[in-house]
Amino acid sequence: MNSLLSQVRPSEFINKKTAEFIARITSDDDYGTGVHRGEDLYEVGGFIVHFFSEEKVKHLAKGFNMVEINEFEEGGLPRKLFQVTLKKIDNN
Repeated sequence: MNSLLSQVRPSEFINKKTAEFIARITSDDDYGTGVHRGEDLYEVGGFIVHFFSEEKVKHLAKGFNMVEINEFEEGGLPRKLFQVTLKKIDNN
């Protein structure tokens, strides 16, 4: 998990330089419930969910500039999420 983004293909980038993803966060009400499966992984309602702290997102984004990280809620429960926008570091 040290390099979550190392396998992102260029076709997954917006304009080949920017990537966005959404992740469940550790302040979500489901965090720590269900069956613990390791690290920040919990089996909740039959699904294994990986929860992320802001620090973990920043750590996993090595090689990218963090353009934006926004916390938001979605759905009726609600789910707490990060929307993350990264820009690939241009080494040229």
